[in-house]
Amino acid sequence: MVATAAALALVVTALAARAPVNSQLASTRKDAQTTHAQLAKVQADDTAKATALKAAQPPPPNYGQMYLDTINPTNVAEKTWYAIDAAVVTATPAAWQAIAAPYVSTIDVANQALLRITWPSAQITTDVKAVIQASSDVASDLTTANWSQLPVDEQKWHTASSAVRADLNLPPPS
Repeated sequence: MVATAAALALVVTALAARAPVNSQLASTRKDAQTTHAQLAKVQADDTAKATALKAAQPPPPNYGQMYLDTINPTNVAEKTWYAIDAAVVTATPAAWQAIAAPYVSTIDVANQALLRITWPSAQITTDVKAVIQASSDVASDLTTANWSQLPVDEQKWHTASSAVRADLNLPPPS
């Protein structure tokens, strides 16, 4: 009976010794489940944030439309210029400067706006700078009444504009 009591005491001692281990295992298991749940929540939050961020981002710029919006006032002024072009040739220097001034002004404004746009490639930037140079030459011709050079510079402008429009997948200028 002493042996049985001793054996029983050993079993109780062994079980008592295992109780903290079992308790610790249960606690570790619970901690792992909590950590897993927290990780799943963080991943879900990150996915939701990424989705919201993607939805909140504006669409990429439409460079073709930006170009057209920038040059449209110049196109309108050019049409007005050609409507009165015949009168300019016989006008006095003061008269032709007054007639050319609105057209020259729109060219200058458009050129400044084109320079402020960050174009999507080096090629487009180069082609836009060619448009700016050619249109500036036309403005100079208009300001100085350099009628013999005007058609040459207008052709350069048309060619440069065609290159930019091709770069931006726009139809050629009309």
